[in-house]
Amino acid sequence: MLGLVQGRQQWSENGGSLTDRVRRSGVEWLLAGIPCSGYEVGVGGVASVQWARGTGQAIRIGDAAFARDALASQGIANGISAGLSLFEGLDAEQSYCSRTRTEILSHLTNLQGLVRNCAHWMHPFWQGYADFLKSALW
Repeated sequence: MLGLVQGRQQWSENGGSLTDRVRRSGVEWLLAGIPCSGYEVGVGGVASVQWARGTGQAIRIGDAAFARDALASQGIANGISAGLSLFEGLDAEQSYCSRTRTEILSHLTNLQGLVRNCAHWMHPFWQGYADFLKSALW
């Protein structure tokens, strides 16, 4: 599988096939050994993480608490695991919320490092993403 991550504006402005887009991005080496005819194009979503914050008594579990990249395909497993962990002991809710916050912060910190070391880190798209990550580390 080959995926190309672009901002919405880039995606709408840069027409052509996936092969053309990859070549224009300067990473045509990714296509080596891949038959470029007969592939299927699928529009993905945002390749990162999402989470919900808020007040109230609701306990967010699974993807509502912390949804990783859709390609990881772990939403159901994480939801079941989170739900079960809420019954582990008297402080389970506090422990679960703390663990979820730690996972989010760890993931965002790792993403910051990846963006800093990215060959195209100076591109406005990646700079915007870096700014978002910085603001998300609350």
